[in-house]
Amino acid sequence: APGAGGGAEPPRNATEETLAGIWARVLEIEPGRLGVHDDYYALGGDSITVLRIHAQAEKAGIRFSPTDLMNHPTVARLAARATTGAPVRAPAELAPFALVSQVDRARLEGRADAHPVTRLQLGLLYHSRAEEHSAVYRDVFQYSLVLDWDEELFREAFGRLVERHPVLRSSFDLGSFSEPLQIVDHTVDGGLEVLDLRGRAEAEALAEVAAHVEERRFHPYEFERAPLYLFRAHVLDGTVELVLSFHHAILDGGSVATLLRELLQDYLHRLGHPIGPVPDGPLPSGAHHVLAERRALESADTRRFWRDRLAGAPLPQMEAFRPHEAPRGTGQITRLVDLPEELTRTMREFAAERGLPAKSVLFAAHCLTLRLYSGSADVTTGLVTHGRPEVEGADRTAGLFLNTMPVRIDTGAAADWAGVVRAVFEEERLSHEHRRYPLSAVQEDHGTTVLETAFNYIHFRQLAAVLELPGVRMPAFRTWEETNFQVLVNAMTDPVEHTVRLRMDFHCQTFTPAQAELYADAFTAVLDRIVRHPHEAPDPGFLVPARTESAGTDDAGTPFRDVARTVAERTALTPDAVAVAFGSRRWT
Repeated sequence: APGAGGGAEPPRNATEETLAGIWARVLEIEPGRLGVHDDYYALGGDSITVLRIHAQAEKAGIRFSPTDLMNHPTVARLAARATTGAPVRAPAELAPFALVSQVDRARLEGRADAHPVTRLQLGLLYHSRAEEHSAVYRDVFQYSLVLDWDEELFREAFGRLVERHPVLRSSFDLGSFSEPLQIVDHTVDGGLEVLDLRGRAEAEALAEVAAHVEERRFHPYEFERAPLYLFRAHVLDGTVELVLSFHHAILDGGSVATLLRELLQDYLHRLGHPIGPVPDGPLPSGAHHVLAERRALESADTRRFWRDRLAGAPLPQMEAFRPHEAPRGTGQITRLVDLPEELTRTMREFAAERGLPAKSVLFAAHCLTLRLYSGSADVTTGLVTHGRPEVEGADRTAGLFLNTMPVRIDTGAAADWAGVVRAVFEEERLSHEHRRYPLSAVQEDHGTTVLETAFNYIHFRQLAAVLELPGVRMPAFRTWEETNFQVLVNAMTDPVEHTVRLRMDFHCQTFTPAQAELYADAFTAVLDRIVRHPHEAPDPGFLVPARTESAGTDDAGTPFRDVARTVAERTALTPDAVAVAFGSRRWT
């Protein structure tokens, strides 16, 4: 809460005053309620809002890096770290085809733009082709919306969206040029369908929606042909079921939230609701992200950082239940957990008191649950992080800007549960400036797989401004996503209600539904233990029930004894008796 860290102490110099004003605008805090010692994360800041703060500060002549803000998360500390001078001129926007060779440019005449694909995009496209009949990286998001319907105005809003975002006009060419390219066209056909189901029985209409979702989960995308997505509006009597299906190689979750926000904002504006249109003007090119990745790959310091950080790191191995259970289906196993409101409130209070993001508390619970099921206190897992360009307006650019950053943590080194959370946050802070080095490059450098599990924190603030309007409600939201991780935990914060839902995805070739249930229960129990007993030693033994002797008896009134103890006693009585015979061989 504002003022929680420093009693809303006012700015003491011009730099603090400017920074406090920027923080208040970006974080939507009333002027005068933000103190110079209030913690950025306790105020609700995250890795997206830091981009807006950074861009506005540079325009005001205050220079620091996003990593500086992460390391100095108060106005007072950041002001002391920053340098001041004339307003920083925004870097020149990358011209179309700026990262494409002259030879390739000659063959791209008539196209709008092109740039090399990232390592992550190549990986996602590879896994989709390797598992072409699966749902891997073919994502589907379904939004249940309550709003007035006008198809013509909705199509107008969609047309503006496609004009504004080049990624919605993009395709891939992986073999025709000197390197794999993402190619942008000036226009594209399709991308939006409308199906009017009004007047149909509700069950019949919902079955139509479900059939569409199932078809799109396994849709055979032609990567060389745009669009690689489809919006489909199913207009029912009570709701509009808007289904967005897309290949993950073109969009991340934050970009999807931005697209939905802008689509609804323009549509509601056209309907006459009290909201302005989406601002016009070009947005930063997604090629900035490619350029930043290339610089990371060229950095000897970054390569050395990951080499040293992961030296000797064991790969957590979780014993599978599958060999011990009857065969099941081949689909991904997903478990949804809605955290109780009281636990969510306690978690946020725990985080705010310590100047930590709520994300770090949830991520620590993930690491500790991996420790429990792998049997190793030395845990290496993935943290999904974004590498959006550090230029003004990049928070609105749509595309795929993710990387899965390895995080190695000794969960047994901390003195208490709170110490594990602090260690997790410090590890992320330490790695922040190296976050753009691709996971595939880390694994190439090590010559082996370094992680098979990951954690992803999702809080799409972009939607809040739209969903708080009287003209629209979103009573339900569902996603279907499959990856190649053994375990992926997604922690999702509702942008309006601020509730937290966990979506845990388990690879079906390793895990069983029963094992997934146990894992989900353990995660929630560990999270509860962290926030309610922060100064207790971080021992997962609290999950083991207290041992009690059986109170049962047989017909003669003799107390039952467990099998292991009975076998041990009989063996002691006749240690030389033959227990196993095989052919002529005997074992006592």
